[in-house]
Amino acid sequence: MDSVRDLKTLIDAVTEQDQNRKAVVTFDPAVAPLLAARMRHRSLTARELEVLRMVARGLGNKEIAASLNIAEVTVKLHVSHVLEKLNVKDRTEAATAAVQGGIISLDSRT
Repeated sequence: MDSVRDLKTLIDAVTEQDQNRKAVVTFDPAVAPLLAARMRHRSLTARELEVLRMVARGLGNKEIAASLNIAEVTVKLHVSHVLEKLNVKDRTEAATAAVQGGIISLDSRT
């Protein structure tokens, strides 16, 4: 998984930098999955995030397409990119992973 490898590289770099400054870095094991989720979030485009939020609210492809004034096939493409980037199998799993990982919120403001 590239995100985990990237996260380890990031942690190693931070740790090395801090060791050069004689500081000690400790990580709560619960932080790693949250950081990995945030890294995945950054790889989603603004449009993919917009589509993901609508998917999480239960909108179908036709509704999303109408709301964003784009073709339904374009929505399907965005959804497939989201599934791939989040490494999930379906829309429900994508929405669950995104909310649990802090990538999106079901709050109407985000």
